[in-house]
Amino acid sequence: MPPTTARESTLETFPWRADLPTRLRALLPFATLAPSSHNAQPWRFVVADDHVDVHVELDRWLRVADADQRELYVSIGCALENLLIAADEVGLRTRVGYFPDPDATTLAARVQMEGAGGDHARGGPLFAAISRRRTVRERFRDEPPAPSQLGSLTSCGASDVHVVLSADPAVARRFDELTTRADALQFADPAWREELGEWIGRGVYGHGWLLSRMARLAVAHLNLGASSGRSDHALLSHTPVLGLIVTAGDTPLERVRAGQTFERVWLLAEAGGLALHPMNQTLQIPASREAVRTLIEGDLRAPQIAFRLGRPLATGDARSPRRPIDEVVDPPTTEPGPT
Repeated sequence: MPPTTARESTLETFPWRADLPTRLRALLPFATLAPSSHNAQPWRFVVADDHVDVHVELDRWLRVADADQRELYVSIGCALENLLIAADEVGLRTRVGYFPDPDATTLAARVQMEGAGGDHARGGPLFAAISRRRTVRERFRDEPPAPSQLGSLTSCGASDVHVVLSADPAVARRFDELTTRADALQFADPAWREELGEWIGRGVYGHGWLLSRMARLAVAHLNLGASSGRSDHALLSHTPVLGLIVTAGDTPLERVRAGQTFERVWLLAEAGGLALHPMNQTLQIPASREAVRTLIEGDLRAPQIAFRLGRPLATGDARSPRRPIDEVVDPPTTEPGPT
């Protein structure tokens, strides 16, 4: 059986010779190591004979910060990409069907899997980065990443999703202005503060019960917009590269695909010794998101994720906790796979 604590997941206990549903379930701890806004982990997996269904869990949707569900579906895409990378690591072939059943409103993707697999891990660098990946909310070194590294990251894009990386100081200044403004607007909104406080109070960032409760009260009742803006300004002042994941349209499918690309970028950056820090607030304000859109050249007009990229001074935040696997994975079913 796979371990129940996702952060401790390795392939040392992978059931190489078990039936396919058992092997599929053993891959899911790696899927749950994906990033999500407020660490809400808004996903649920259903294991069948030869496929895994990936659902959005609407009870964990951030209705204030993510009113249009953009980050909800981006998070699902990140988890989906981890699942595909893990399946490849154990030698399974995959085929993804996006939103395969119009009557199943929460079903975002069905991952069909086949193949005997192998009896040992393939040693892929992206898979190894899944358990190491973490957010670095600290200053970066002033030295930029190597051009070859940036080229590898931009190549993670596809025809429908592009990775835009910029070291232009003018772009950085404008993004800094938008971020400071977004911080002020969000902290001035009591509903937004209450939602953030609720998730902090749940302990999603790994703090103890007392500290989580104290932080919840502080966030819910104090306007910390000015201090948050100053902090973000300091971080952006030491950011060699700003990144955007952008799409042509703004559908749930494009957001899932953007999430897949974003997770691949993050894992490749991690494997190459780079650090990444999402800057979600700038896109959570509609006017700020529109302003970010004007910074993008070409026809891709829907920024889905914004992030800082650089060489870390520190090792990054502590690994954030994950929900127990039994909370996010339904038991195997005996229903046949789709024809």
